[in-house]
Amino acid sequence: MTSSFAISLAFLCLHRYGIVLGTHRELLLSVAFTSFCWILTAFVGPETDHATLISFYKKVHPLGAGLDPHPRGSGRASSRSREVCP
Repeated sequence: MTSSFAISLAFLCLHRYGIVLGTHRELLLSVAFTSFCWILTAFVGPETDHATLISFYKKVHPLGAGLDPHPRGSGRASSRSREVCP
C-alpha cells in the first residue's frame, strides 16, 4: 500500500510541475510499480513460519485449483476425493 501511495504522490508532484503523462500511462505505471514492490517483498521478505500457515489453513479451509485439501504437516492424510472448486 505504501508503494501505491508513493507512486500517486509522485504523479501529483509531476502534475504540479506541469508534467502530465496521461491517465492511461499513469495507471499502467502505477500497476507495474506496485506489482514490482509486492513481488520484491515476497522474495526478499521473511518467510512465514510453517506452523502459522497450517493454523491459517485449518481456520480458513481454502478451496481452489492447485490447493491440497490436507497440506503436509496438517495432521490429516492427503486425499483428492474432495471436490475442488474451479
